[in-house]
Amino acid sequence: MNRTAQAVLLVAFALAAVAGSGRFSPGATAQPIKIAPGSGDDLRAAYASATDIAEGKRVAEGSCASCHGLNGISAAPGVPHLAGQRPAYLHFELRAYKSGTRGDNAMGGWVGEVMGINSAGNIAVGLYAGKLLKDAYMWTSSEGVTSLGRYPVTVCYFDWWIYQEVCDDPETVAFSVSDDGKVITGAVRLPAAGIDEAAIYTPKMGWMLLTKFLERQGVLEASRWLLLGANVSAQGKTLAGTAIPLAADYYHGFRLEIDQVYVCQGKGKTAKTLRVGFPDAMDQFLARGATVGLCPGDAPL
Repeated sequence: MNRTAQAVLLVAFALAAVAGSGRFSPGATAQPIKIAPGSGDDLRAAYASATDIAEGKRVAEGSCASCHGLNGISAAPGVPHLAGQRPAYLHFELRAYKSGTRGDNAMGGWVGEVMGINSAGNIAVGLYAGKLLKDAYMWTSSEGVTSLGRYPVTVCYFDWWIYQEVCDDPETVAFSVSDDGKVITGAVRLPAAGIDEAAIYTPKMGWMLLTKFLERQGVLEASRWLLLGANVSAQGKTLAGTAIPLAADYYHGFRLEIDQVYVCQGKGKTAKTLRVGFPDAMDQFLARGATVGLCPGDAPL
C-alpha cells in the first residue's frame, strides 16, 4: 500500500439538483425580485398565507410536537430538531413522508438529509436511518433507500449532567460515496462521549473505523492519529481527509491510495495472508469467509 501525507482540504457538497449557475462580483448589489408561485409550484409552502400558517401550526401541535417538541426542539434521543430548518427542505421532506418514499422507522419512512452524492447524481448517502435514527443509508435511483446499518459498538461514559453512567450506541454518518457505490466513507459519532472518528464501508465488510482498517493492513502509524473523516474519490481508491496526532494539538491533512489490501484466508495453522484488489476482490474473499487485514502471524509487532 502506498501511504503519503500532504495537506489536503476537501469539502463535500451534497446536492440534490442544480437549477442554474451564476457569478459573484464583490461590487454587485442585490436586486429585489418578485416571485409569484403558481398553484403547482413545489416551493409554494415557502410563500404560505396566514391561513396556511394557522393550519400548519394546528397539524404540527397535533402530530409533530409529541416527538419533535412544541417549539421544534426535540427532547427525545435520536429525534431531530425541526426548528431552524429551511422551509423548502421541510416541504420536500413532508412530501416524502406522505408518499412513503423514505426509510423504515417511527415516521413511517423517514430518513435524514443527504450528506454526499456521486458524480452521476444517481447514488446518494446520508444519516438518520433505522428505528433509532442512528444508521447511515444509501439511496439509488433504481432501488430507493437502503439502510447501511451502523458501526456495531456500545459506549458507556459518565454523564456529568445527570451524574451517572450512561451507555449508548453512536450514530454512523455516511458523507462520501464512490461513483459505483462500492466504497463509502463517513464517521462514527457520539458527541456526549467525545467520539467522532472516520469510518469506511464496503458491502461485505460493513462499517469499520478507518484507523482499525489501516492498523489491520499493517499501518502502525494509524494508531498515533485520530482520523476525523475522509472523502472517497470517484473511482473508490483514494481517500483524503483530516487527522489530529494524539501527541500534538494541530490538524493535518492526509491522502491514501488504496489499490490493494491484505485479507486473511483460513484459520489457525492454515491461515494465509493474501494481497488482493480493493474493493472488489476484497469483498469477494470476505464473502467466502476471509477477514480484513493480515493474518495474526504476519502482522507487525
